[in-house]
Amino acid sequence: MKIKSMTANFGRLEHETLELHEGMNIITLPNEGGKSTWSAFIRVMFYGLNTRERDKKGFLADKTRYQPWNGGAMEGEMVVTWQGRDIRIRRYTKGNTPMGVCEITDAATGEAVPGLNGGNLGDVLLGVSRSVYERSAFLSADSSAVSQTPELEKRLA
Repeated sequence: MKIKSMTANFGRLEHETLELHEGMNIITLPNEGGKSTWSAFIRVMFYGLNTRERDKKGFLADKTRYQPWNGGAMEGEMVVTWQGRDIRIRRYTKGNTPMGVCEITDAATGEAVPGLNGGNLGDVLLGVSRSVYERSAFLSADSSAVSQTPELEKRLA
């Protein structure tokens, strides 16, 4: 699976598009340029937004932290190549549920992709559960400590 492009209205990203190319892509931006926001956007696109998470003293839930600065609805689109075809993943806000709707279609035909849905997308495309992804592939400044989970232990073994 390869990510080809992403468009986001997410946090400081105001309908910005990021095109990725073959090989390694290195994003160099100044502080507060959106690097961590793009990283969080990728996680949310694959695994959804945990809307049950609540703000606490010294901690903002993702639904608060990445509320678009422009006041618009949280939404995004990603085009990936998977099993030889381009897939369009779209998540958007419906009612009071940010990123609550997930549409997965063939980018060429617009038809729904069988076997993929908002609940299993990351597991199928990336081959790992959200907890493994968050503890191995997702690097964030505020979660550098790796905590132990049975599934991660199993994968490491």
